[in-house]
Amino acid sequence: MPIQVKYNKFVKFTYHEDYSHLIPEDIKARTVFSSIVLDGGNVIKGGQGIVITDKVFKDNSNLSKEELMAELQSFFETQNIYIIPHMPYDEFGHADGMVRGLMKRAVFVNDYSDTKHSPSFINSFDKAMEKHSLIPIKIPYKEIIRKNHENVDVAIGCYLNFLQMENLFIVPTFAELGATNEEVLKIYSQYFQSTPLDCTAIANEGGVLNCISWTIKI
Repeated sequence: MPIQVKYNKFVKFTYHEDYSHLIPEDIKARTVFSSIVLDGGNVIKGGQGIVITDKVFKDNSNLSKEELMAELQSFFETQNIYIIPHMPYDEFGHADGMVRGLMKRAVFVNDYSDTKHSPSFINSFDKAMEKHSLIPIKIPYKEIIRKNHENVDVAIGCYLNFLQMENLFIVPTFAELGATNEEVLKIYSQYFQSTPLDCTAIANEGGVLNCISWTIKI
C-alpha cells in the first residue's frame, strides 16, 4: 500500500505483490508512483527522518547507491534517510522488526545480546546507530527460531512490531513469553501508554501488528 509522506502526498513503491487494486480512489488521487522496490515494512517514519535497511540497495541494484538515496530523499522530502543493516536471516529485510518509534534522536531497538546473531552484525548495527546519531532504547528480543506450516519464520518475540494510531499503542504479547511480556510493557510504559494484545496466532503466521496494518492520517 502507498506510504504517506504528508496529508496530500502518498508514494506507491514497487512491491513483490501488487495491491494497487486495494487503494481507495481518493488516496490514489494523492499518490505518486515509483519504480523503486521498497516494502512498506522497510520504512520507519518519524519526526527526524526515515529508517530503511540496506536491503533496499540489493533490491534496486540497477541504481547506484547515490542515485537511489537521491530518489528516496526526493520522494520522502527529507535528507535524513538512515540506512541500517538488515538481520542476516530475514529474507524480507524489513526495518519494522528492528527499529521503531523515531522520537527526536531516540529509537526503540532490539536487544540482541541474548541472541545467536553474530558479533559482526551486532557491531555493524551499533555503528549505524552511532553514525546517524540515534540513541537506542533496547527492548527485550526473544529469538524464537521456528518455522510455521508454510516454512516461514515465526515472529514470536518481536515486540517492536507494535501498532501505533496517534496516541494509541497496541503492543504485542506472546503466550509463551509471560515474564518477558511484563518486562517489555514496563519499559514501554516509560514512554507511552500501551495496550497489550496477545499476538501469538498472528506471529505464528510470520508477522505481527505493523505487518498486517496500514496506518494513515485522513
